Amino acid sequence: MKWNRGLIILVCCSCQPPLEEIQIDPISKRFILENIINTSDGNQNAIFFMYADFCGMCTESVVKYINEFTLQDFETIVVLSDDSEVIRMLSIPEKNRRSFDLLDLEKHGLGFASSHLYLIEDTTIIYSNIVTEETFQIINQDMKNFSK
Repeated sequence: MKWNRGLIILVCCSCQPPLEEIQIDPISKRFILENIINTSDGNQNAIFFMYADFCGMCTESVVKYINEFTLQDFETIVVLSDDSEVIRMLSIPEKNRRSFDLLDLEKHGLGFASSHLYLIEDTTIIYSNIVTEETFQIINQDMKNFSK
C-alpha cells in the first residue's frame, strides 16, 4: 500500500485580528469624528474628555494621569468642557486641546459626569473607559493590548 505524503505548511504571522468596534451613540460618534479627530495629525487617537469643574482633587489626579499617558503611535487629545484652570495644568501641546461648551457636549450625548477615554483608529472606536483614580490601573493594563 502506497502512502501519499503531503507537506503541511504552517504559516504564522504577527498579524493581529481587527479590533472589535466599541458601539456608542451615533450622535456622539459623529460629533467626535467631525469635531475632534478631523483636525488630528494621525489616524490613531487617544481622546480624553474632561469636565474641569467636576471635582477639584479628582481633576488634579486625572490631569496628572493624562500628562503621563503615552501610547505608542496614538496622539493624545484632551476635550474640555470649558477654558478653565485645567488648561494650564495640562502638558500636552495646545494643538491637542479642544474646548466645547458643556451644553453642546451634552446635546451630542457627551456630557459625562466624570472623565472618559476613547481610543480611535481611523474612524473606529476600539476602546472606551471612564478615567478616575479607581480605573487608572485597569486602563494601564488594557493599554498593553494596544502596544506594539
